[in-house]
Amino acid sequence: MQMMTQQQVQEINNKCKNEWKFNTTYYIYHQEKTLTKRIITDDESYLEFQLGYNSQNQIQLRISKYYTQKHIGTATSEGMGKSKVLEETSYKRKGINNLIIKTQSLTDEELLKINNETKVIDNGIFVPSPVF
Repeated sequence: MQMMTQQQVQEINNKCKNEWKFNTTYYIYHQEKTLTKRIITDDESYLEFQLGYNSQNQIQLRISKYYTQKHIGTATSEGMGKSKVLEETSYKRKGINNLIIKTQSLTDEELLKINNETKVIDNGIFVPSPVF
């Protein structure tokens, strides 16, 4: 596994716009470079957006909703979340620079709009929430 230094992570974070950050945890466990952003929706929940590539090398946005259990101090999520292909182009490489460029247009308002327009994933095992 290729390691990244703190300086490399900070350089990526500095290039990102609209408060997007490099997802170090995902990189450690999956060896894939992705970006992440959280938007707090109320006192007990937040949306987490993850920008990365799908299996066809297209830029994809994955959305999960987390509920904070204040008495426990942890956040939990239900189901598989949402997923939307943002760019149909299949890239030759899963480069972080393409994701960084995409952060310029992914403001909080745009992300909330995408969330409202995207349906919850239903794979037959989980019952999707009507809204999130």
